[in-house]
Amino acid sequence: MSNTGAIVLEAKSLAAGYGGHPVIEGIDITLHEAEVLCLIGHNGAGKSTLLKCLFGLLGSEAGIIELDGVKTNGLSPRAIAAKGVALVPEGRGIFPSLTVNEIFSLGMHATGVPKSERADRVDWVLDILPVIREFRERPASTLSGGQQQMVSIGRALLS
Repeated sequence: MSNTGAIVLEAKSLAAGYGGHPVIEGIDITLHEAEVLCLIGHNGAGKSTLLKCLFGLLGSEAGIIELDGVKTNGLSPRAIAAKGVALVPEGRGIFPSLTVNEIFSLGMHATGVPKSERADRVDWVLDILPVIREFRERPASTLSGGQQQMVSIGRALLS
């Protein structure tokens, strides 16, 4: 199915690896506005390597990565995140003793979201992820793995 929306992320002829050993080569991806992309592959196929390149966690050996038409090769992960791109790792990376609200607040504080906007942003995320609304005051350690993953996604959306 073709998409006529604006291109928000594009990788052309992307190649990367570790210690001189190629993991991905010749990768082309085009992601349009409001489009969802699913990345599937066996262990060791290069899924994580590709994502690390796209998010600035690993430098590419060849190719171009563009976000909203702007080349991001060589930008730091922080600079890429400032453009509105976030990676939610498999390990979730949340503090188990903090409540959902505290995790959300910490994420917004770290990225400089003004205090006056925080409550509205949290409400927006909880509208998207209504399952975690009732757990706002509970420590993350009391949530299931799936609920913790939703909290991580919510934190990424807020930052």
